[in-house]
Amino acid sequence: MEKALRQQEEFQRYLLESFPDLILVIDRNRLQANTETEALVPLEPLLDKLRAFGVLASEVDGHSFEALSGAFSGLPSAERRPLALVANTVRGKEVPSLEGRANAWFVHGSPALHEELRAEEGKS
Repeated sequence: MEKALRQQEEFQRYLLESFPDLILVIDRNRLQANTETEALVPLEPLLDKLRAFGVLASEVDGHSFEALSGAFSGLPSAERRPLALVANTVRGKEVPSLEGRANAWFVHGSPALHEELRAEEGKS
């Protein structure tokens, strides 16, 4: 346990000293391939974990250009620390047959299916 804590502290120091202007944008749709991220690799509480490493972390609606623009407009921060912006999104948003479905991570489709999905867009 002591070795793990020491490694975490070393990583934190390295991160803060080496990448003070790093900006991470994390697409947080809560899915990894064909399963929920929490079932595969638990990430929550993600913001708290990022902050524990000294990262300035906040979240935003990743589907809102206005919200994303607002988040980026204040950059760079006066504090020279890495920044993480967690962009909360929904996989397949506004395409009802795909929206939020873990099993829709990869769709093999014909041109006809592509047109069907395009017609469905925005109807959710």
